[in-house]
Amino acid sequence: MTEKIKVKKPFYKKWWVWLIAIIFIIAIVTPQEEEVTKEKSIATSSEVKKEDKEKKAEEEAKAKEKADAEEKAKKEAEEKVKAEEEAKKTPVQKIESIIIDKIDKKTNMDNDRIVSIEDISEAQDGSYVIAKLNASENFTNNLTKTTIWLDSIEILEPISKLESTKKIVLQWQLPLTDAYGDTKDGQVMTIDLEREQLDKIKWDSFNGENFAVIANNYFEHPAFKE
Repeated sequence: MTEKIKVKKPFYKKWWVWLIAIIFIIAIVTPQEEEVTKEKSIATSSEVKKEDKEKKAEEEAKAKEKADAEEKAKKEAEEKVKAEEEAKKTPVQKIESIIIDKIDKKTNMDNDRIVSIEDISEAQDGSYVIAKLNASENFTNNLTKTTIWLDSIEILEPISKLESTKKIVLQWQLPLTDAYGDTKDGQVMTIDLEREQLDKIKWDSFNGENFAVIANNYFEHPAFKE
């Protein structure tokens, strides 16, 4: 009887070897593919975030530009209305507005700042205004005088820019007590300036002491000289 010789297959031809090889390859390739996919996903997400950020920044810039334009238009409209209203005011009304704006409606003693403002000019080429005002008090007579000078400068500078004003007289008053103990409001300082003086004054460096030198007429109460 003839015996058949059984030839063994090389190990690489066995099915289980190939199965193991395939599984091994899949095990290696799959994480790499997942990593690549993950990296692509991260890159895509970053690009989307960047685009969203740029879009948001652009929208915010446009919104700010629009808001700024609206605010500018609003201010211009308000300034136009204010200028039109200012143009309609009389010289007295303009000076009244300046006084209230610069040194307040009330004194530090809670008295009305403005006693009276009159335009006594008869000519049509300009106004001659007399403003009677209550002064603010200070610790000493000398400090009170200095306060009046400073307040005068504060209001005369913008008044000097009113071309219609040809002459301005400031009459400052305070409560005064006489020898009998009677107290009533009395004049403590007068500053009378014409257009010529108003145009010459350099307000940034002007010293109130010089009102006595340049004014057309200047008066201060004797108590200020003590």
